[in-house]
Amino acid sequence: MPRTAGPFVAVQHAPHNAMDDPREIERFHDRCSDLMRELLDGLAAAPDRPRPFPEIEDAIGWPHRRIASVLGGASRMRHREFGGRRPYRFLGPRESASGRWEMWMDDLQARAVVEAVLGEQKDYYRAVAAEYGDHAILFGDAGLPAVVDTFRPAGRVLELACGPGAWTPQLLRHADSVTAVDASAEMLAIAADQVTDKRVRFIHADLFAWEPDGRYDVVFFGFWLSHVPLERFEAFWSLVGRCLQPHGRVLFVDDAYRPPDELVYGESSHFVRRRLNDGTAFRILKLPHTPAELERRLKELGWQVEVRSAEAPFFWGAGYFQTRT
Repeated sequence: MPRTAGPFVAVQHAPHNAMDDPREIERFHDRCSDLMRELLDGLAAAPDRPRPFPEIEDAIGWPHRRIASVLGGASRMRHREFGGRRPYRFLGPRESASGRWEMWMDDLQARAVVEAVLGEQKDYYRAVAAEYGDHAILFGDAGLPAVVDTFRPAGRVLELACGPGAWTPQLLRHADSVTAVDASAEMLAIAADQVTDKRVRFIHADLFAWEPDGRYDVVFFGFWLSHVPLERFEAFWSLVGRCLQPHGRVLFVDDAYRPPDELVYGESSHFVRRRLNDGTAFRILKLPHTPAELERRLKELGWQVEVRSAEAPFFWGAGYFQTRT
């Protein structure tokens, strides 16, 4: 039987075993082995796209036949704790276009995995706070501080994902006040210790759930946009819009730095692995945006933002929502 278009429900192998509860999927992701999580993350990077096992293995950077071994290793846990259910789908050799076993995650399953990685990303930035300086890449010679001074973020300024407060003092050179938000209490403690200016208000909040209590003249975020999953890109920029005064402006700086040792899920994946000084590993999102791609995405959402390259791997963007007159 040839594979049909659409969600593949009619021809997929044992569709009743495919999970559709995001909480169950996140629990599976938490309970499974590291290798199984690598496979899940690789599948989540290409939702609704059935692929033969060797193609998936090539994308992750695995040797061929590893998927079969990993699935076999997870079988006992899957049947004992989840009644045989799984957060992925299969096409058998007779139904697939390749004539081989193919697997994939549907969009709901992939979004649940992204949620799990976002939770691990928050854990990473809490854990890395005390040694953040050992891991941060230096940007002083890339011209980014000069970009901020040229932009002149005046008035009421909102700093999203402020981290340890590296940018806050420079914002204060131009701003009347700064509201700095971050999801890591540990990062905020460092920022509050280093930046004691009474014009700063620190807020501990998850940016994917937080809503502003007022509007600002400028919204700034440094090295944050590359950690926002594409599934939440539009929602995040909607938040930025709700934070701005009608004539407000936005400024961001970021980088596309993804060293080879972090690309354990393959270059095409948005997930990377980072380690603390003691070797503890965390998965986070790190998207390798380009200026042209970001400008296009933002224009489609109604933003007039100029995105420019600085010294590699850095870039910056500045602009406003297009309804501004």
